[in-house]
Amino acid sequence: MNTNPNNQQSQSTAEWMASNRLYEEYLFFYVIILSVITAIGYYTFGFEIDGWTQAQNLAINFLLYAVLLVLLFLTPTWYNLIYDLIWGRQARLDKEEGGLGRLINSYEDATLRRDIQQLCEEDPTFHQELRQIFEDRGEMPLNRKQVIALIVLFCFFNFELFFINAWVKGEDYHLVWQPDWVNAIIDWMRSHLNTPPLHIDRDIFYFDLSDSKFTRFESEDNLLSTRFADSGLFFHFWRFISCPVYLIIYIILLWRPMNWLGMSRVDPKNIQSVGRFLIVAFVSIFMLLFLLAHEMISRNVLYLSFPMVLGKEMWLHSQGANIYYVLTIIALKFLIGWFHFWKNVFIKMIEMIKGFLN
Repeated sequence: MNTNPNNQQSQSTAEWMASNRLYEEYLFFYVIILSVITAIGYYTFGFEIDGWTQAQNLAINFLLYAVLLVLLFLTPTWYNLIYDLIWGRQARLDKEEGGLGRLINSYEDATLRRDIQQLCEEDPTFHQELRQIFEDRGEMPLNRKQVIALIVLFCFFNFELFFINAWVKGEDYHLVWQPDWVNAIIDWMRSHLNTPPLHIDRDIFYFDLSDSKFTRFESEDNLLSTRFADSGLFFHFWRFISCPVYLIIYIILLWRPMNWLGMSRVDPKNIQSVGRFLIVAFVSIFMLLFLLAHEMISRNVLYLSFPMVLGKEMWLHSQGANIYYVLTIIALKFLIGWFHFWKNVFIKMIEMIKGFLN
């Protein structure tokens, strides 16, 4: 058994479907639980109590959001309760040992199994190093950092649903609560819009009706004069500052799995021939284009943020755009891989020069 995490082998589709990696299994069931909780928010956010003001209804919806946050962070507990109810607590505890447990149990010698278990108990560092090896191979459940990242991702999803369904109301899609700090953000967004026809300022955000679904408005100024624009600008500010958080979350969740799902085959640091170099270099061009495309989309106010404000159905329809985060991570892995590749080339050249001089 090769336990070196740096020598991971990517798998074919058939091998992936037949694999028993606990990482993917836990991720699948956690996502189901989180999705069920999110569905509660999807169908209930925006409810109103007769006789209450819009601000009061917003407050009660925020209370619902807070309750859902608690439920989201209890996802591991819900998983454990369901698993214990169906298969028993001991079965779950044995399963949580993952590849490490299978490694220990694979030894036929009972004395050897007992010695390894004792060593793991007495030497936390040794135990942690073994767990790290199997985590790198996907043979352990999600670690604490990965679980928190996944839960935070769904917390963000629920906040967006809360904003779209409860904070934005009416046929004009206005903000029901618009304090001074919200107005300050909206004013800042307006002052950094890059609008036609000249696009002289080259500011942070793009705002061009010709590339959007809102061509029914006569001009950008006509759209910006609406209350709907206030909602869209504020929502885009939230999505813009959330981009780094989303990217970090997806990196935590997908960086290692990409290796065993095939990324290692095209990772520049694994180039061993001229032919592979040319292929990877060609693919890298497209990865760079994806990276630039994500940067442009994150600054295009009318591409996603404004349509999402129109309702939860548009929000759900737009979730496919999250693929850009995955493509961005792949592009980043390519960039890091090229760094390692050229670093190794440089080191070999230095060694060759030293050998020639000696």
